[in-house]
Amino acid sequence: MIALVDTDLRKFVKDGNFTSECDILSEVQPAGIDLPLGSRACMIANKFIPFRKKISYVVGKTTIEEFDLTDGAVFYKGHTYIVKIGDIKIPKGIVAKVSPKSSIGRIDLMVRAVCDNSGLYDFIPEDTSGELWLEITPQSFNVKVYKGTTLTQLRLFDTTVYESSKEKDNDAVFVYDNDNKRLPQKMFDKKLILHLAVDIDSVVGYEALPVNNLIDLKKTDHEWRKFFKKIEYRKDRIILEKDKFYILYTKEIIKVPNGYSLEMVPFSHLVGELRAHYAGFFDPGFGMPNGASGVLEIRPHENLVIYDGQPICLMEIYKNKSLPEKPYGIEGHNYNLQRGPRLAKYFKIE
Repeated sequence: MIALVDTDLRKFVKDGNFTSECDILSEVQPAGIDLPLGSRACMIANKFIPFRKKISYVVGKTTIEEFDLTDGAVFYKGHTYIVKIGDIKIPKGIVAKVSPKSSIGRIDLMVRAVCDNSGLYDFIPEDTSGELWLEITPQSFNVKVYKGTTLTQLRLFDTTVYESSKEKDNDAVFVYDNDNKRLPQKMFDKKLILHLAVDIDSVVGYEALPVNNLIDLKKTDHEWRKFFKKIEYRKDRIILEKDKFYILYTKEIIKVPNGYSLEMVPFSHLVGELRAHYAGFFDPGFGMPNGASGVLEIRPHENLVIYDGQPICLMEIYKNKSLPEKPYGIEGHNYNLQRGPRLAKYFKIE
């Protein structure tokens, strides 16, 4: 299947397929739509996937407390909240995926989309209509969110067109070294393998501190040392502890040509019991022209020693339906020039 870009996405909204309390057209990105929160939020007792159920019905049964997000509300770590995004209609021949934005993954905010009658997180099949909500669980930090805050992105894919694996593998180069030299594109199950960087000449990464501090998602000047500590280099390895949260990065420097989109996906149990990312979609134009690191948001489920150059995740490669009008980075996106383990935009970095 192929990815739709900004021109297709604007048409999707203008055709009445997505309605919201907020201005959705202003949230269209090169190959996705940022999803602004509505005004209604509920703390819920249990997470759920609304299989053959209306979300509003389940929310009515499991709500502990209800909030209005117009002036903001604090979501506390360890609790789960659900917020309505809007009403969506996915035509035949199209499927939708939802994934957290990069800044959201980097603060360990687990966000997953649910749609009426769906039995899956973060996926809306073709010929589906209903309410779209976000399930939000802060894991490391308390966060303050507002009506209009964008935590996730919606991606649309045309399922009537498929690119052969040969075309995917050979049409473009996506990975380079720090000297801008092309790297061999190693594949696993038709997906591009990315590797972990543990480099003595740079900051290895960051580890979230066990604090109750608040991140206000309207601010970009939080003192990062109140939330994270730098990870010390130990030869060619670092130790990750069970259920802690880490910001690391890929050994590869990534460039995404305008005709493609990439999606970071799990490698499976073959690399250990861990989650390697929350956000994971790379827009056309990401890293162009000089390349950027891929940042990893890692939460291991067991104590784990990891090594420099170790395989860590995969990249799914998508051809785009057309070239975007405004590729990533053309209007100063936050992470287009990132090198190394970059923290979220909410932190002031010296």
